Amino acid sequence: MNVTKATGRLLLLVCFSLVTSLRAEPSTSPEGSGDKEARGRQAWFVQTGIPREMENPVKVLIEGEIQMLTLSNRTASGPLKISKDGIIRLVKEVPHPENVGEVVYQDLARARVPEGVTKALVVMVPRPKPASDGSLFATKVTSLGKFKSGGFMYLNLTNTKIGIEIADDKISLNAGGMKIHAVTGKGDLVSIPYRYSYYHPDKGGWLPLSASMTILSSKRRQVFVFSPHSSSGRIRCKEITIPGNI
Repeated sequence: MNVTKATGRLLLLVCFSLVTSLRAEPSTSPEGSGDKEARGRQAWFVQTGIPREMENPVKVLIEGEIQMLTLSNRTASGPLKISKDGIIRLVKEVPHPENVGEVVYQDLARARVPEGVTKALVVMVPRPKPASDGSLFATKVTSLGKFKSGGFMYLNLTNTKIGIEIADDKISLNAGGMKIHAVTGKGDLVSIPYRYSYYHPDKGGWLPLSASMTILSSKRRQVFVFSPHSSSGRIRCKEITIPGNI
């Protein structure tokens, strides 16, 4: 076989392969719609309890469309896109009061994410009994923007002060307050002690709530929600894990 002809055919084959691969390569753009969606505002959900009468997964109404959300008892659920008006509604279908065979959506929980918050944490606390509008949860929204991996977020949803002692640090948390705390100088995956107490106004002093050990981890965030128990009214603390890659 002629070497020159063989070499020419080989070069033509290589050129054809390069052209084909370039045509098959999908075009990418940092301003593409997919990237805009990835950078859009999102919300994660935690709750201190799930009422027995509520279905799980639950329906979430966002800009007129229903999305399903499975609530977890130990980890944050989501994320879901935040609508342009910032309104988030967990709903259930109920019969239309006038039109037989049609349904309307009744709120189980409703929250509004403020403008400027791109990563929101929606905390839901079961009500002792359903509100007049049928909602089962009271909600509180806070930003995850400054909540870094390895940190602790404390939310006090009670009507009294909460005292927190973790490692060598002491934190006072007013009623309705929120604080983010990072334990420093202890390394990673280290067991550290904590103790919680609450202020009893009638007794004029602090009473113990709980005490134990926790693990510092740079791979996750920990949220601690202090809230009154829906039936007994006693203060309880719910711990929820948020992945570190949010």
